[in-house]
Amino acid sequence: MENCRAFHIEYRQEPINIIEKDKLLFKHEYEYKCYEPILKIYKNTYFNSEGFIYQFFRPVIEPFCIKNKSHKKSNLDTIKNIFKCYLLKQGDLNDPCFFIHDVWFEGYFHWNLDALPRLYCFLQLQSTKYKLILPKYSQQFSYITESLALLGFNNNNCIYVDYSRVYYAKEIATCPPFTHTGNYHSEVIRSMTKQLKTNAGVSSQPANRLIYVSRKNAKKRKIINEEEISGILQRLGFEIIETDNLSYVEQIQLFNSVKWLVSIHGAGLSNMIFMNKGCHVLELRNKDDKTNNCYFSLASAVGLHYYYLENNTDNSNTNVGNLFIDPQKFEEVLQKYVVIT
Repeated sequence: MENCRAFHIEYRQEPINIIEKDKLLFKHEYEYKCYEPILKIYKNTYFNSEGFIYQFFRPVIEPFCIKNKSHKKSNLDTIKNIFKCYLLKQGDLNDPCFFIHDVWFEGYFHWNLDALPRLYCFLQLQSTKYKLILPKYSQQFSYITESLALLGFNNNNCIYVDYSRVYYAKEIATCPPFTHTGNYHSEVIRSMTKQLKTNAGVSSQPANRLIYVSRKNAKKRKIINEEEISGILQRLGFEIIETDNLSYVEQIQLFNSVKWLVSIHGAGLSNMIFMNKGCHVLELRNKDDKTNNCYFSLASAVGLHYYYLENNTDNSNTNVGNLFIDPQKFEEVLQKYVVIT
């Protein structure tokens, strides 16, 4: 299916502070084949609220419909979902409806950069007669409800369904993913962000704040010697921020004013979409990690200057590892780049 879709190539600039030994970490990311958004509409189907559509005993849409080895579903998974669809039907969806979620959608990063772009594209491609389907438990996430409100969605045009249940749908639509997660259609991301900022009452203005996003209260991916690192940051004029305490609109407002953003690899960095073009982001990364480049790619998509600093970790898995930041190297990077920009 993907071979028939229109596409373009996203080109990315290498990190500002790249050194020769680290080029292998990034060079495979400098070009990316990005599909153009399309609309798919299906009649008389069964919808599994985990993101599947079944028709005539076969899946026609799966949550990850751009093929990726790590996302492959086994035949057993397919059989289980067909069983759910035909024997565990929960109810009927009588209104024309559409969905944007998948099995990861509720995370802050995945909501902003996988789900919302599909919603934005759907709104550009289709009329507003369709109601949005979401699992009921998504209502507990304030950033989901707040961002939806900014795009004109509320209880009147949303349908909340029980998770892992099946519904018959007379007409259901979706905007299939057009990138693998961690990659971006730059035009879509920039246009979506512009609309979110406008609807939040935020206009572009000179950015001058220096922000460090802390994860000290997170369960994983923390900085082991953060107190020492925070002291260096504060001496150089950085504010220490915890985004968990901010509403969605407050995060838009804050990052719209940021000139320099520093943080460990984590969802807080996804707020760089609200920064102004030409500003700067420094990501504190696991040493020798050439897999987790989602924020390098995002910085390029939204026109930011990207810097990185490799660090020792207590776990090679970036998703769980805590970092020890070398204070001397950290301050050298800040002195060299932050002070002169």
